[in-house]
Amino acid sequence: MIRNQNFLFLNLPAADKITRRFMCSYQSPTSLFPPLELLSLAAVYRKVKGIAPFVVDAIAQNYSEGWVDEFIKYNNIEVVVTLIGFECFEEDMAVVAELKRTNPNVTIVVFGYYPTNFAAEVLANSSVDVVIKGEPELAFEQLITTPEWFPYEKLQLESNGTALAENNKNRIKSYNELPMPAYDLVDHTPYHEPMMAAPFGMIQTARGCPYSCNYCVKSFGTRLTLRTAEQVIDEIGFLVKTHHIRSLRFIDDTFTVNKTRVMAICDLIKEKGIDIAWSCLSRTDNVDEQMLRAMHQAGCKRIYFGIESGSQRILDFYKKDINVEESLRIIQLTNSVGIETAGFFMLGLPEETEADFLLTKKFIAAANFDYIGIGGLVLYPGTPLFEVYKDQVEFSLFPYVNRFKDNSLQKRYVRWNNELYDSFLYSGNFLKKMVGKTLRFPRQALDTLGNAMSYQLNYRKGVFHHIQKHKKTLNYNID
Repeated sequence: MIRNQNFLFLNLPAADKITRRFMCSYQSPTSLFPPLELLSLAAVYRKVKGIAPFVVDAIAQNYSEGWVDEFIKYNNIEVVVTLIGFECFEEDMAVVAELKRTNPNVTIVVFGYYPTNFAAEVLANSSVDVVIKGEPELAFEQLITTPEWFPYEKLQLESNGTALAENNKNRIKSYNELPMPAYDLVDHTPYHEPMMAAPFGMIQTARGCPYSCNYCVKSFGTRLTLRTAEQVIDEIGFLVKTHHIRSLRFIDDTFTVNKTRVMAICDLIKEKGIDIAWSCLSRTDNVDEQMLRAMHQAGCKRIYFGIESGSQRILDFYKKDINVEESLRIIQLTNSVGIETAGFFMLGLPEETEADFLLTKKFIAAANFDYIGIGGLVLYPGTPLFEVYKDQVEFSLFPYVNRFKDNSLQKRYVRWNNELYDSFLYSGNFLKKMVGKTLRFPRQALDTLGNAMSYQLNYRKGVFHHIQKHKKTLNYNID
């Protein structure tokens, strides 16, 4: 039985700059975020044990597997806790296997969407010892306060005995009761977001998403739990005081879902005189002019809107429950009040036609976004859309493959992706905006453009699962 464990909360090393989250993972060519969910578990550890654990963000610090291995040995680490990503799943499992090979007595604890939904398969086919399923904090607290949870054998630990996907009542009931993430245990210097002031931070003030988009992996489910406005302000104050944060991202699935709380947060930022620039994620159907003006006055610089398509037919297929014309009006309204707009779009639904694509292209041109992000549709087990297309998808964890069997969909996506980015990047509106930003922030603007162009070149080579761009088995070998 292990007692008095030396714990390491580790953001695993990788060949690329990537951001891992429970709901998604992606390459970060123009931004890099702190491992917030690991910091939340580290805060639980400190609350229970009364001491700070080790936290290593190997991505932010460019630490290699060898460096991490030496760190584990030098500090007599007994337990490693880590979040396993999506498209980097195979690489993450390989890193875990190597750490276990060189440190056979270390207990490996993992959490994440794939471990939650495929716990038995992960335990049977990897070097993982413990899987925490679903929202991890309460289960983790139970684990570290009950020493017998750590036998030298593989075990599966579930929050209250039931997986989140099966029963949402096992979600954490009050998000307010969790301790503030252990922000002080990482160096915030490497973290950044395009054209935002440094040092940069990130906070999550809500979990869950009540909307019914059928392609989406949500942050632990559909039930929404919120931190109070007062707690949010306390966290911002802590980041400003300890790390001198000048800008931050609200990483909630939909920050603007509760207007009353958003208005309260904005009021408190202004009341307390907090000088902070910030961005957030939103939908076009839950903001209005009053909210946008309040957000702008409180320091909101940019809103990332999940638009997905300019075709109403495709949006209805995704069960997005937003209207194209109203979305365009909201984007233009946001621009008019002085907040930058970024639009996320998704291509690749088998039913999507050239006409649908042209509607998306037309929407982007009319919206006058400051930034856009374009991704290919990836269907994840556990989502309703995966069930619709599961016979058309090749999926496995070991080895990791997740793609449509029809290669022509990939070729079509790459062509559409290139055409959309070209039409946006070389548009008069975007170039005009970038000239102004370059004059004000020359280094940041050049870095952002350079990273974005390098990233886009990978797509021109036919790369779809871009985190694993070096793995021929996961790409389609398009010349």
